[in-house]
Amino acid sequence: MKDLVDYITTALVDDRSSVHVEERIERNAIVYQLYVADGETGRVIGREGKIANALRLLMDCSMRRDKKQHILKIM
Repeated sequence: MKDLVDYITTALVDDRSSVHVEERIERNAIVYQLYVADGETGRVIGREGKIANALRLLMDCSMRRDKKQHILKIM
């Protein structure tokens, strides 16, 4: 899942070297912290949050298979 978030995000931004995804396990959830350059945050979130919601939808589909909650935090 971490690789998928990294792949999609690098395709969206101009500064590909600034994309960094960290994966942490908290209680019953897997938290993905997505770091991008300051000017690129809007591209990852998208208009009205549509791109961020699409990423979260992909993670929800994976959650059903793994039986764990996946959380995406865009930093």
